[in-house]
Amino acid sequence: MSHRQEKLSALFKKEISILIQETIPEEMGIVTLTELELTANIKEAKVYISLLDKSKEKEALKILNANSKGFQYFLGRKFRMKFTPKLIFLIDHGLDNIEKIDKILRKVSKK
Repeated sequence: MSHRQEKLSALFKKEISILIQETIPEEMGIVTLTELELTANIKEAKVYISLLDKSKEKEALKILNANSKGFQYFLGRKFRMKFTPKLIFLIDHGLDNIEKIDKILRKVSKK
């Protein structure tokens, strides 16, 4: 990843985190932006989120993807960019996989 991509990724991550907290209703629980991947041409950004309440994941994704154009417009205005990346929100299953591996390792170590 180039220096520009890294810098933009960090800036976008900070701003999108704030937008997510303002957009998702409190009753859905805590939503965390875990990772943001920018393509090399900065035309697309995959935004990975994680929720404590797994049953609300689909609903949260629906809300965020419905608001992605507004987020994109906000980022373009804030950073005065000619082109801003299309935002694609996805669920980060990395934490779930870590928990599964941890459970398996605990079972193996008990035997």
